[in-house]
Amino acid sequence: MGTEENSKKSRDHIGSIRSIFMHADSADWLLMVLGFIGSIGDGFSTPLVLFVTSKLMNNLGGTSSSAEAFSHSINKAPNFLMNVAMFFGCYLIGFVMLWRLAIVGLPFIVILVIPGIVYGRTLMGIARKTREEYNKAGTVAEQAISSIRTVFAFVGEAKTIAAYSEALEFSVKLGLRQGLAKGLAIGSNGVVFGIWSFMSYYGSRMVMYHGSAGGTVFAVGAAIAVGGL
Repeated sequence: MGTEENSKKSRDHIGSIRSIFMHADSADWLLMVLGFIGSIGDGFSTPLVLFVTSKLMNNLGGTSSSAEAFSHSINKAPNFLMNVAMFFGCYLIGFVMLWRLAIVGLPFIVILVIPGIVYGRTLMGIARKTREEYNKAGTVAEQAISSIRTVFAFVGEAKTIAAYSEALEFSVKLGLRQGLAKGLAIGSNGVVFGIWSFMSYYGSRMVMYHGSAGGTVFAVGAAIAVGGL
């Protein structure tokens, strides 16, 4: 009896799953397939963005970067186009949904965008100078290796080592400046929490005194913060 009951339950369970799709037409199947693909794409979007962001940060802070190489790398990862579209799209949607709250958050664009541009240019400049210093040190090493007999004959090892160390000394200072610039760039993202706090405060007042919907206020505040970031 127990086996028959389990078999019956299994058939009922399978039947209940099949019954979901029993009356589905071609339009339903198409929507379900598109939803399935969209769900997978949505799940992969976050790790993919993190992967592309890591490449972008490495290009900004790498010692072998240059303006041309950085532009070439940016022109590859449609990530740049995606972020630009997100920036304009978030603010556009914010104005469409609740323009009063969006116009209050509009000035915060300066706080979010300007530091990123400044730090980006600073990191590129430091990377260029670091590469130049490494090239100087490489030149000293290449000359010493190509003339190793002469260096050894005139006991110039100490002088060559001193010249090589001097060439690398400034690159160490540049490395410290690069780390500080990266820290400031990452730390400046904390201003998003301050912006979100202000948007929450002003949005709550709009809900209490102007009859705005709470969901709309939340969506506009998130759009302003995420778009600017």
